[in-house]
Amino acid sequence: MNRKLVVLVMIVLSVLGCKKEECTGSGLYVNSSGPVYEGWPLELYFEANQHYVTEVLGPNGFKQVYNPGKTDGTVLINPTTTSNAGKYTVNQYSDNCLVSSGSTTVKILPTPSPNCSIANNTGSTTIGGFGGPVFSFVTANSGPNGYSVIGYYNTYNSLNFQFKSKPLPGIYKSRGSYYPDTDSDNQCAVRLGTSMSQTFILNGQDIYVTEQNGKLTVTMCPSEFSNPVSTTPLYISAQLVEP
Repeated sequence: MNRKLVVLVMIVLSVLGCKKEECTGSGLYVNSSGPVYEGWPLELYFEANQHYVTEVLGPNGFKQVYNPGKTDGTVLINPTTTSNAGKYTVNQYSDNCLVSSGSTTVKILPTPSPNCSIANNTGSTTIGGFGGPVFSFVTANSGPNGYSVIGYYNTYNSLNFQFKSKPLPGIYKSRGSYYPDTDSDNQCAVRLGTSMSQTFILNGQDIYVTEQNGKLTVTMCPSEFSNPVSTTPLYISAQLVEP
């Protein structure tokens, strides 16, 4: 081959650079906060590199492109719908070359309905009966420790549901404390107060939040609480309806 022609070919290749389809990207770790309930925020996580162009592709034509300089590896989708369920792929490019790529699959869950009966509770004669079947919200407001939903049965008994923020329809996991864990969005601290003492729900039980006509309902199926006066298991159920 003519020497001038070789030099010309080298120059053309250097100008054109590397095409996307000619590059083999390495594996990129991609994850998400899913599965989430419909209406909840969804976060995608990946290893960011501020020197690359980042392309995020998802279901139903979802596409976001970030120029070099993005230092946080998160993408927020809020609120979600069922159309956000599916596979998300994150590609990172240097010039035209695909440097790294990874994907994750996200599930969007339908809003659940509690499958239980809410009945009067007797529990312990010392603690006193605490029952419903239905209470109204006494307070439902945002405070320094989160969104508080409190229902009173009478002057002496109270039932407190404490969320990190205003709850969305879905299932929350109970935490036996005054407040939910600040690092968790799906916890609910539940406390029963009486004229004699106070007690907390055991960890990891389901608390349902539903919404109808713009009004929230918090449902606690029969759930075990610590019994401060005896070894007898104490089960409480309640349903609080926003007025």
